[in-house]
Amino acid sequence: MEPNIVDYSEEKEKARKNALKPDEVRPLISEVEEEEEDFRNWIVSEDEKDNSISTFKTYWNNIRKHPHFDILTEPDYDIDGLISTYTESGSERTHLRQYIKFQFQRRREFIEEEADLDELEQYFDKQLTTRTRAISLFKKKKNEILELIESEGSNDQDEGPDVEYHYIYKEDLVELLRKAPPIRAKFWATLYLLGARWGEVKRLKPEHRLPDYNDEHGAYQIEKNRTKSKKAHKKALYTGLVPRILEDVPIGNWVDPETDEEWESVYFPDRNNSDENYQLGKEVNGKVYGLAGEIGMEPRTLHSFRHTRITDLLKAEGRPLSEVQDRSGHEDSKTTNDYKEVNLKKQPTSLEQYCDDNDIDLLEVITTESEQAQR
Repeated sequence: MEPNIVDYSEEKEKARKNALKPDEVRPLISEVEEEEEDFRNWIVSEDEKDNSISTFKTYWNNIRKHPHFDILTEPDYDIDGLISTYTESGSERTHLRQYIKFQFQRRREFIEEEADLDELEQYFDKQLTTRTRAISLFKKKKNEILELIESEGSNDQDEGPDVEYHYIYKEDLVELLRKAPPIRAKFWATLYLLGARWGEVKRLKPEHRLPDYNDEHGAYQIEKNRTKSKKAHKKALYTGLVPRILEDVPIGNWVDPETDEEWESVYFPDRNNSDENYQLGKEVNGKVYGLAGEIGMEPRTLHSFRHTRITDLLKAEGRPLSEVQDRSGHEDSKTTNDYKEVNLKKQPTSLEQYCDDNDIDLLEVITTESEQAQR
């Protein structure tokens, strides 16, 4: 094994001054042979192939434009430089973290099966008696690199979730749900109530319901191949609204019953990048389009429902940090704590409490008149 360690400090400084493009520093990740195929095979689950391919494409679009690096052979400061220099958004950081985890798994297999102890001793600069010790050191290295991406010492650090930007106050949320087509409103309401990522909700199946879990409302099991962290977790239900919403929606098969459109068209109406499709709002030349613009709200994204729910559980309902972390599927409690520490413009309240205080029937808000008559 030939360590490919180079001093990146000069290139990093030039890049920060916009004197170098990513592909002038290193080959881009997408240009490295088999990298796309190997990463796709790591992401894609045979059980949920179509959905996993969609997830892979989202990750790859952000990952492929960054300079290539190797978690095993490059020094930590180089990887920090490569990531912090060319990463512009929190989502890019998130996707690169997945890429690092993919590299870790692949290089761990190399340590376990191919490298001899002499090579590993040279790389780690330590005397090793077993491969297990090498794996332990390598895991520590991976964790340190992941921390570097979000470290306070990085000039272009990932500051964690931008909770204040994503937070939706409940008067706005109710109006969004009221104005949205019912099938979309049901999806959005479920995203909020579960505090889930959209990929987790659209992949739910009836058998994932755990009616006897925890308390009277039960929970939904989010399986590991459906999560960003690849770890299973349970989303305890604090209200009976979710099962009632899903009574009329075949979960795991979200489609518009009137047009038979698939979920991508129904829940991601901005995919065609046209002004009229920015349902949650997008600002173009100073004008906010979509439902957000109609109600005078700043633009938001699908992920805003998750951010808002996690914030409400911590700040409006005062639920324990560990409980919310477990329910949210966060690997690190620091991520969950970011939601607790955010300063909002006014006191947050949960959607359920807002509806109770204002005598609003949420199910009426998100259903059609014909559906209401059937109830």
